[in-house]
Amino acid sequence: TLYLASFRWHGGDDIPNSVLPFAILRHGTLSFDPLRSWADDPALRELIITVNGRLLSFYPVAPGVLAVPLYVIPALAGFEPSDPFLHSLAKISGALITALSVAVLFRALEKRFSRRESGIAAGLYGLGTFAFSVSSQALYSHGPAQLGVALGLLGIMTPGGLWGAASGFGLGLAAVSREDSAFFGLAAAAYFLFHDRKRVSAYALGAAVPIALNLAYWRWYGGSFHPPYYATQARLFGSLDPGAMLAMLFSPSRGLLCYMPAAAFGLWGAGKACRDPRARWAPYFAAACAATWGFYGFRPSWTGGTSFGSRYFSVVAMVLAFFAAEAGPLIKRSRALRRAWAWSFAFSILIHA
Repeated sequence: TLYLASFRWHGGDDIPNSVLPFAILRHGTLSFDPLRSWADDPALRELIITVNGRLLSFYPVAPGVLAVPLYVIPALAGFEPSDPFLHSLAKISGALITALSVAVLFRALEKRFSRRESGIAAGLYGLGTFAFSVSSQALYSHGPAQLGVALGLLGIMTPGGLWGAASGFGLGLAAVSREDSAFFGLAAAAYFLFHDRKRVSAYALGAAVPIALNLAYWRWYGGSFHPPYYATQARLFGSLDPGAMLAMLFSPSRGLLCYMPAAAFGLWGAGKACRDPRARWAPYFAAACAATWGFYGFRPSWTGGTSFGSRYFSVVAMVLAFFAAEAGPLIKRSRALRRAWAWSFAFSILIHA
């Protein structure tokens, strides 16, 4: 309800994925060749690219594939969608995918914390991070990546081979939705390899499903085993900029701690979890958060990803919300800390709202 409460689509980059389900359901293709009259619009030249003579999305197609069930009725009924209708479908799809990630993260939190503490941390993630201001407002790649990492965490903390495979599937989905989420997939792989080796094969098999399908898409439509947009994206990175890394944390225009002050408690909780022998996965996921931060320190452009702070931190913010629950017992012992937590929690929600 809250995700849809603005009654407006806040998208742009999601336009190809908002149309892709129609291409799948009506034409059985992941390209926009059958929709060439629409795809050739000059306004879409940075969103749809020509690769080997085929019209392809400049962005990962996993979000559009996930949204297919919501498009079945209008697509099969022969409805010709307008731009406002497409935007509305994209927003509903993004809101549902992101809301599902909140529910999955809540289940993962319950494996370690009380129901109340889990609800608070899930609420911080769902409303006090980019899940509210960005991921849920259009069919971006962030929502599926967050859903995948949440499923990865749930699988790690739930015993059994099937849940190991579910963890792999989730983190594979995250990686094909946003390539930078591969840091979290590698973190989980290291955890299984060194601490839960009985399930490492299940994890690998689960991850192989979305990754193999995505590789097949790249090869069949783009002609190689790398993204159709690889050359353009590679040019967006340069040398490491320490100033940019500091700005990503503290800048009032995009700093994580300015747009999610409760992340400070997440960082505190991460340090606590990393020392807990019952949370062997924690150091690996903390390292994945740091790797994401460092990775974007190589981007010379400060325009990309700046929407209510840096949306590139959408998964990082989710993991920090999880870690914030670790600080719960320490917060309870101090009135000053309880007050700081309450105000930072409230501000994180208000700024994204």
